[in-house]
Amino acid sequence: MAWLNRLTSGGEARSDKQLSFADVYGRGLDLFGSGSHTRAGVRITTDTALQISTVFACVRILSDSIATLPLDQMIRRDGVPSPSRPRAEWLSFELGPWNKVQVLGQIMTSMLLEGNAYVATIRDEQGQILMLDVIDPRRVEPVRLADGSYAYTVEMDDGKKRTVPNTDIKHIPGMMLPGTAVGVSPIEYARETLGLSKAATEFGAAFFGNGAIPGSTIEVPGGLSPTAAQVLKDTWEQAHRGVSNSGRIAVLTEGARYSKVTLSPNESQFLETRQFQVPDIARFYGVPLNMLAAEGTQFGDTTAEQNAAFVRHSLRPWVERIEAAFTDLLISEGRPRGNFVRINVDGLLRGNMTERIAAYSTAVVQGIWTINEVRRWEGMPPVPWGDDPISVQVQEEAPAQQPTDTEEV
Repeated sequence: MAWLNRLTSGGEARSDKQLSFADVYGRGLDLFGSGSHTRAGVRITTDTALQISTVFACVRILSDSIATLPLDQMIRRDGVPSPSRPRAEWLSFELGPWNKVQVLGQIMTSMLLEGNAYVATIRDEQGQILMLDVIDPRRVEPVRLADGSYAYTVEMDDGKKRTVPNTDIKHIPGMMLPGTAVGVSPIEYARETLGLSKAATEFGAAFFGNGAIPGSTIEVPGGLSPTAAQVLKDTWEQAHRGVSNSGRIAVLTEGARYSKVTLSPNESQFLETRQFQVPDIARFYGVPLNMLAAEGTQFGDTTAEQNAAFVRHSLRPWVERIEAAFTDLLISEGRPRGNFVRINVDGLLRGNMTERIAAYSTAVVQGIWTINEVRRWEGMPPVPWGDDPISVQVQEEAPAQQPTDTEEV
């Protein structure tokens, strides 16, 4: 039992003594769990964390928002990004069991829950990627090689482990600590916050599920037979139940005492505790509270401003991580220099119709966009006269009229 010695404090002699319940409870030791228990008394894992509505909503909003954005292979010409053709076949996501939404959704979910995404690249004999397959990050462990590069130990379906070179697995980490090879897990670092939220949820479920709490009681000295107790209960309800009997005077004899049952502060405030946990969890994921149907600060007064804040602060870091990883895959195939993968967030930056028309009108009149560019963004066919920018005529203001020397008499 040498492992048990390491659980004792450093000042104590290392001996195989038995730990009492007080020792375990006082030190917060978890001898039988996997270390995922929290101070709130509940166990938080990836699966249990998703049972918390705020976590599920944050993961769904971020993953679905990015998974449904347009994705394309681009190249810069004169500093302007343009579609690059021929495009890598794997970017069409036609081979394999997963389409674009599913692949990007799994990548985002892996990073949002575990802090890392591992994408297997299935290649042909020429090294060209055929399809992508996202691996459960809990089954992958990076291994640093002698030359400083990394390989990945993957637990296979049969339970055996296999070392895979980095040419066959693309690692996309989330936020990383300095000097580490993997991203930090939001679930791991938010464990105590999530534990409090789940404990409040379980308390509420148990409170209502086991809610055999009467509104009031009548205490009678001595014992009562079941028949007498039922008669007393029925008589009291008949005399005082209902609106017409409210406020009537009650006469208690034989030392009987009436008591109103009240909830403890712990029981009455669990709802407030749950409400507080929504913004607390949202901070870990950077999701605006209005998207979680929760009250809080709104970043922007218009839809366009709120969408811009969401893209800038919530989505952009994740978008750029995926873009950089997919661009690396293009380079590994030997694509021409300057090619890159772009996830287009322009659709999320569009406001409502009134806001878009006002912005389009200003940009077209100022010669920034052409009419056909605007029509293409709105899914409309081009017009023959819409490819040329409108030239802006700057008119000089007419000189002010000089006063005459003569005055009316």
